[in-house]
Amino acid sequence: MKIRPDLLAGQLKKGLSSVYIVAGDEPLQIEEASTAIRSTARKSGHTDHSVHTVEPRFDWSQLIQEAQHISLFSENKLLELRGPLERIAEGKKELQAFCNAPFA
Repeated sequence: MKIRPDLLAGQLKKGLSSVYIVAGDEPLQIEEASTAIRSTARKSGHTDHSVHTVEPRFDWSQLIQEAQHISLFSENKLLELRGPLERIAEGKKELQAFCNAPFA
């Protein structure tokens, strides 16, 4: 479901979705949306946060390994992928498998 930046805060008040894709041409809007999602996730108990930058030859198995690694001190985990949408789209099959995994 596509959410306009001005409606994101209202959607986040209803609860977090499992996956968000934040993309666009305006870096400020991207950063504001990402910050709002991270803040809501933190308030919802996602105290473990890791960032992965998708570059050429990105190892998509890192994402799965990170998701499966459970911290003793965190209930939930926030995994953040950063990079150009084209680069992230190259991992479409891996992202679909990730979203369908039992830990997602």
